[in-house]
Amino acid sequence: MNEWKEIIKATIESIVPISLVYKGQQISYGSGTVCNKDGKILTACHVIDQINDLENDLKNVRLEVRLKDSGLKLYKPLLMGITLSIPDLVEGVLIDVAIIEPLQSIKTKDYLTPKLNFIPLEFGESMLLAGYSEETPFILNFDEIIRKKIPIDQVNQYNLSLGFMKQPTFKSGILSHKAGLHVTGNMTMQAEVYHIDNGMHSGASGGPIINSQGEFVGIITHRAMIPIKVLVEQNLLKTDTPSGNTFGIGTSALKCYEYLINSTNT
Repeated sequence: MNEWKEIIKATIESIVPISLVYKGQQISYGSGTVCNKDGKILTACHVIDQINDLENDLKNVRLEVRLKDSGLKLYKPLLMGITLSIPDLVEGVLIDVAIIEPLQSIKTKDYLTPKLNFIPLEFGESMLLAGYSEETPFILNFDEIIRKKIPIDQVNQYNLSLGFMKQPTFKSGILSHKAGLHVTGNMTMQAEVYHIDNGMHSGASGGPIINSQGEFVGIITHRAMIPIKVLVEQNLLKTDTPSGNTFGIGTSALKCYEYLINSTNT
């Protein structure tokens, strides 16, 4: 089964790891997708929203992204979530999407800019999930190279100068359920929540959902959980466990912000 092979080859360089660092310590980690030639990136809002809690100490905050063609770059938020005011809901609805942009002007290579499709998906459509999931280890940890004696010719195939040797994890699935929110007013927005029948884990949040044409159609937000009961020392406790499925937000929610994605950095 090689149906996804060419799509993975065409999109893998667009998927990047994102780290929020405070006083030298990583406090949040996720994935994102390069979405224009100026290096703007789509991700999930919760990957970076701790910046709001640190607004009085931003000098010690770094939003780091590893670009495949130019290494480590510093970024800043451009859009942090979309809050929709809904009658009878005090807090409104937060759409878990974000756009970040580089602090200094950069230009990415053409192949790093994928095509975005803002049309909502249909039930049963096949798709890929991609991101830097924690379930996949850092294969080329130098301690393991020494301890396990990995052949040097296997090491040389990686560009160690980038300082990041892990590749994103890809999984395939189908759209097994979806729910939509259609909003009209000063602007019209259609936000789609997707339920995909394969599981991604921590670190993949903010990574892309890719359709069978190689287009980026959504953003991974979180893994699906189900309630279970566990017997602990004769006490029946309620907890949640991963269901093996993934939730995401369709890029249709960003159609109103296409101008931000396409605008040129100054």
